[in-house]
Amino acid sequence: RTIENNSSAATMALRFACNGALRSSIFRAPSIRPSSLSVSRRPPTRLSSNSNNTAPKENALVASFPSLQKLVQQAKSDPGNIVMNLGAIMSLSGFMMSDVMHLRFLSICGSMCGITYNVTRKPPQYNACYWGFVFVSVNIYHLYYLYLERNEDMTFNPEEMLLYSCQFKQWGVEPWQFKKLVRLDGCRFRKYKRGDIIINADKKLNDVLMVVRGEVGAESPDSPPLARKPMYTYRG
Repeated sequence: RTIENNSSAATMALRFACNGALRSSIFRAPSIRPSSLSVSRRPPTRLSSNSNNTAPKENALVASFPSLQKLVQQAKSDPGNIVMNLGAIMSLSGFMMSDVMHLRFLSICGSMCGITYNVTRKPPQYNACYWGFVFVSVNIYHLYYLYLERNEDMTFNPEEMLLYSCQFKQWGVEPWQFKKLVRLDGCRFRKYKRGDIIINADKKLNDVLMVVRGEVGAESPDSPPLARKPMYTYRG
């Protein structure tokens, strides 16, 4: 019996040992090398808190405004910039003029300054100079005819003088402008007697009529001839 008990105990111990070895082989994690799990760590980025971060921007802003001494030095080294800016100011001033003669004169001065600037470049900009001469030539041509138009003999007959004094002068029309208007082919002066019909009611009006001297009235054709009264009255 002792032998049987010992054998049975040995058998149970062997079974337990086998079961323990099997369980340990199942639940044992695979061996992993430390090098395969290692993470490459980068040194942390350090942000230095500098209280003078706005200093470069302030310096850049101040440096963008050159001093008067530097402007004088640039003008001495390249006088063409002054001529170009002067021409731009003249051209801009010309666009603000209401008189066409003044506008063309200032445009000529601005173009001449532009030509001078383009000639002094290295290399010279001849293409821009040629176009500048074209603009100057066109303005000189029209300026000459404006001068002749305004300095010709301004003689008015009594009707023209009366019409200009009563209807045009108060609105700022210059004498040479009025003379140019009177010289048009459609401008005519006519005289009518009392009772004459200037234009009928059913006629299409294609002209502008102005009363120079006298008085005219607009009457309705539906009213009887003896009882007609003017609806509107125009006086010269």
